[in-house]
Amino acid sequence: MSKTKAMHIGCLALLLIALPLVGACGEKEVVKEVVKEVPVEKEVVKEVVKEVPVEKVVVKEVPVEKVVVKEVPVEQVKEPAGPKLIRIGAITALSGPVINEVTQWAKIGADDYYRYVNEENLLPGIELEVLWRDDQFVPAKTMLRYKELKAKGVDILELLSGTQCTVLKSTLAREMVPGVSWGSCHAAQVPPGWTFSTQGTFDAYFLAFLDWIHEHWDYEEMGRNPRVVASVTELEYGKEIIEPGKVYAPMVNVDLVLAETFSPYGTDFNPYVARAKEANPDFVYASGMGIQHPGWIKEAYRQGITPPTQIWAPIATYWPIAPNLSVIGPELSPYTYVLAPCGLFSEDKPGINLARSVLHKYHAGEEELVEQIERGFEWWVGWSTAATITEAIRIAAKDVGVENVDSVALYRALQKLDLDMEGPVPTITFGPEKRYGMNDVRVFRGDKEGRSVEAVSDWIKVKSPAEIDEIMKKSEG
Repeated sequence: MSKTKAMHIGCLALLLIALPLVGACGEKEVVKEVVKEVPVEKEVVKEVVKEVPVEKVVVKEVPVEKVVVKEVPVEQVKEPAGPKLIRIGAITALSGPVINEVTQWAKIGADDYYRYVNEENLLPGIELEVLWRDDQFVPAKTMLRYKELKAKGVDILELLSGTQCTVLKSTLAREMVPGVSWGSCHAAQVPPGWTFSTQGTFDAYFLAFLDWIHEHWDYEEMGRNPRVVASVTELEYGKEIIEPGKVYAPMVNVDLVLAETFSPYGTDFNPYVARAKEANPDFVYASGMGIQHPGWIKEAYRQGITPPTQIWAPIATYWPIAPNLSVIGPELSPYTYVLAPCGLFSEDKPGINLARSVLHKYHAGEEELVEQIERGFEWWVGWSTAATITEAIRIAAKDVGVENVDSVALYRALQKLDLDMEGPVPTITFGPEKRYGMNDVRVFRGDKEGRSVEAVSDWIKVKSPAEIDEIMKKSEG
């Protein structure tokens, strides 16, 4: 039995003994005795408390890990990078005495092509910007306009004539800026430098003209060689044909009976025509600025150089077809011939169909302009030159990456260029030593209505500058 139970039993026994006494004694005494006994209970309680040890809960101080908030720099959110901007500097005659539909419509053709490239995203990640400058075809102004464009940071130049190429050739090579023109001349091509031309050289076209005459002249019936007069501009693309022509004509049984130059800004052709008439030609090769051809031809017919004598405006792309034939008239139109490395808008070819749709889209509501352009070749000048530059940019972007396209990359890309436009012009190819693009040309004749021209030959292969140099060397030997 536990000690606690024993104590409780003892207390009960004492209470039973004390009950008889309660009745005999006063109430107060009993209370006193009970109260006296209560402290025993307290002792019991104390003991109980002692028996139940209270477990001391030790609250350990857990160190709170110090969280260090590092200051992380907030990365700046960059705006998406815009397209790479390629600046094309374009120099042509936009005013002055020689401006005509050639320069105006060639500019429209170039602008249309560059707009088409940007809108159709044909050069992903690249945007083209064209900066036009007017040099009036004055050589000193050509150089000034180039310096202005160089200060603007242009990557490549678009030019129109071989004369511009000749003026800028050494400067472009020194400053490593490629230039691409429509027209060309021998001096701009040899030796090869940083100037490229989409078409062949003018001396090559003159020799192609002599080849065509040789092929179509009936020597047996006529009993003599054909007689040719060359009356050409003093500018490079005119005067450079004379010496090669004098050497080559006898090789193909053609008599070059007169070859002389005239001012590119003159309008009085009376003395030149008089000398041409005196030479009694079968063919006249009149190479001048576009605005001069109708004046030369009209004066020739006025003085009696009449059919069947054929008068040629040599490079039709410098000879606005519709305006000039309207001056010449339907009677003389079929006796007027031109050379051109171009297709006709009326031909059903993929590249021509595409160009026609772009022309109509961008010039909706300009029916008269569109109708005039489609009668000639002038728009092709700008369209094909712009296409050549665009193809060079595409090649450069593929070779070095969009962000690294610069003038040097474009120069290297041009030397790889092999562009088939499927109709507008022959295939344009360059190379490490080749700076003229087209290898072919066609002969066209004015139609009976005096509105446009019609092709009278297949493509004629033109001679390269190297081949012409070889012809000249043989003559010296």
